[in-house]
Amino acid sequence: MEAQLTALEAVTDDISTYLASRLWHKLFDFPNDYPAESLSQGLVTHCERAIAVIAEAWTNPPIVVNWDIDDYIGAIGKQPTGTCILVETAIASKFPPAFPEHIDVVEGNPTRVNDRMGHILAWYLPGIMSEELQAQVRAAAKILHPLLQVPDKSNGTWRSDPRYYRNICFCKYPLGIVNLVPLWYQAGHGHDGSPLQASASLKEDNGAGEQFLWQVIEFQAIIGGIMSVIHPEQHYGGRGALLRCLRPQSSVTLDKDCLQRIMKVWGTAFTGLSVISERETPLHRDGQNADWMYDLLVNLSSHVDPDLQVELPGIGIRFRYGSGTVLSILGKVVRHGVSRTDTDRYCLAFFMRERVSERLGGVPHVVMMSEEVFKKWLSLDEPDRVKAMLRIQGSGFLLPLEC
Repeated sequence: MEAQLTALEAVTDDISTYLASRLWHKLFDFPNDYPAESLSQGLVTHCERAIAVIAEAWTNPPIVVNWDIDDYIGAIGKQPTGTCILVETAIASKFPPAFPEHIDVVEGNPTRVNDRMGHILAWYLPGIMSEELQAQVRAAAKILHPLLQVPDKSNGTWRSDPRYYRNICFCKYPLGIVNLVPLWYQAGHGHDGSPLQASASLKEDNGAGEQFLWQVIEFQAIIGGIMSVIHPEQHYGGRGALLRCLRPQSSVTLDKDCLQRIMKVWGTAFTGLSVISERETPLHRDGQNADWMYDLLVNLSSHVDPDLQVELPGIGIRFRYGSGTVLSILGKVVRHGVSRTDTDRYCLAFFMRERVSERLGGVPHVVMMSEEVFKKWLSLDEPDRVKAMLRIQGSGFLLPLEC
């Protein structure tokens, strides 16, 4: 990786361009206008696997709910938790799932979840991460073991409740969670416009957090590349916002040296990554996100558990959650949870906090990802995609293309 470039510029951008070009060729039989010479053979192999799974998710029939996501967002409110049964029952009565409650639907093939207007609420991409990439992340995760922490007691939310962690006596991995975040508000400063700081896990020069990110740089780049085609507005808007923070005139953070160091190993446009070890996830919504932004979840299990599933009750479906699965989902809107398992596993949860994105001056308007945007983004040749990327990073681009 070139010394003066961020990981986004040095690795992820090439993968993003390659994925978009190859998907357009594969799905719509157009010429592949971007050669693979800029990528190593290993990265090309990882990219081709991602292309195959995304293409299958696109060609398979989508799961469709018979309501409009905008109406649904209005019904769930501004800070939904997804944990109140009475509230969720009332919502379900107005916005029924795609499948009736008495029908048990478990899906294991790549697909997407749409509303009736063609907005894409989730992408389910099982097996998109190769065994080699999974092994790299598992090996690197050992570096983070000293940083993993389990809350001593619950502060009223399930996230800090130690009861959701497995019994340590039966675990291969240590229990806990560590947040790796280049920029976020410190506790108690979420609304006052104060400078953003890195999480404690990334403040130490060449510390465990930074070493982990360096060792999984290709994995991050594949994640970034996936996001660049399944939600280009979010990816490139976030990319531009992060890179603008490195400019001398930016006042977003007071510790530019720390941010520059982190961005050399930060390979996605998300604002944060949580590495979670040996924890069950109850049904919930992620209230700190923007309505239209995807979270991206990656499951890494030590062995196969056919009963491990991620549930979307508002959609009426459960997805098999094997190791190497990626689920990209509107985390604030679509209620979701992961079943209990006896399998040792990590979950890597990439997220983009709404208030942090606003502070960074990220995407200037709401763009809900849709089938039409997906097709029109891929239809651009490489020079036009570069122009579009620059427009997204400046003032937005894809909104006028939506039908």
